[in-house]
Amino acid sequence: MHKENDQDYSQARAAVAVSDTVDGDYSWQGSFRPLGNMSRDITVFVDDDGTGYMVSAANENLDLHIYRLNEDYTAVESLVANPWPGGHREAPALFKRDGVYFMLTSGATGWDPNQQQYATSTSLASGWSGMRNVGDSTAHGSQTAWVLPIRGTGGASYLYLGDRWAGAWGGPVNDSRYVWLPLRFPDDRTIRMDWAPELTVDTAAGTVGTGGGPYETLTARHSGKCVDVPARSQLADEQLAQYPCNGGDNQRFWLEDVGGDYVRLVTRHSSMCLAVTGAATRDGAAVVQQRCGSGQEQQWRVSDSGDGHVIFTARHSGKCLDVSDESTADGADLIQYTCSGVAWQRFRRAEV
Repeated sequence: MHKENDQDYSQARAAVAVSDTVDGDYSWQGSFRPLGNMSRDITVFVDDDGTGYMVSAANENLDLHIYRLNEDYTAVESLVANPWPGGHREAPALFKRDGVYFMLTSGATGWDPNQQQYATSTSLASGWSGMRNVGDSTAHGSQTAWVLPIRGTGGASYLYLGDRWAGAWGGPVNDSRYVWLPLRFPDDRTIRMDWAPELTVDTAAGTVGTGGGPYETLTARHSGKCVDVPARSQLADEQLAQYPCNGGDNQRFWLEDVGGDYVRLVTRHSSMCLAVTGAATRDGAAVVQQRCGSGQEQQWRVSDSGDGHVIFTARHSGKCLDVSDESTADGADLIQYTCSGVAWQRFRRAEV
């Protein structure tokens, strides 16, 4: 594991704790700098022959070192490779598929997500390719943590596990979230990582299925502007507003069927749901994004207004999604208000 003090990243040490079971109790074995090198973001990997390896960011995150571990995986024996000196990569995840090693990594941009990249080789010691991009420009708002092989009767699938760090939006680290996505392999050395709002993992079969979507934009009839989560906020209780349509993930919503002719509006960028704040029933109550749950303040009935637009009615209050004060201005707030069929309560859906 990676060890630091509680102030900064100056220790840059690897640490070891051992247990007979994964859920503990663990016995602390100590910390060290491997062969005298800095060690920050870290991962471990056990090869088919049982040999253990550790990969860690060294030299102020400029290098990724691959080390061979001793037989009980508690110490470093040797430096196997430094394949990308000066590459400034961190958050390594190493796995093997059909005889090919894959190293998935992140750029070093603090808490902010960035373009994940990967490289391949048939040997840990040499022959590594250059880094290639995978996923979108922010790894769907995450940073590499691990790649989990899921093996079963149907073969093997590989699940990307990423951290969506709360520090990126000014939150405490314990408010961070996880992003899990299936990896696809068009050929033996290529990874694809596409977004999916839902996963179905079958550990017996070794398969990962996807579901959910499609995503849609919602354009207010009176202004021609889109429902938007301002500044791509990841904060719960951020109020929605209208802004010029720009195709951003913070203007895309999945209308998830929850039964009874109601849907939840799930944001693409944060995976949160549109809700009436505090389950309020009054006119003018703010419409915000919140962690998705089962509350009726997150459930909306979609009604056709007969002119290519729809009306969204909150289940708990019977009031409609509304652009405040009939405004056509950028940044006008989204609220609930008594339904009246006016243009600022009508929205055009468009699949994206």
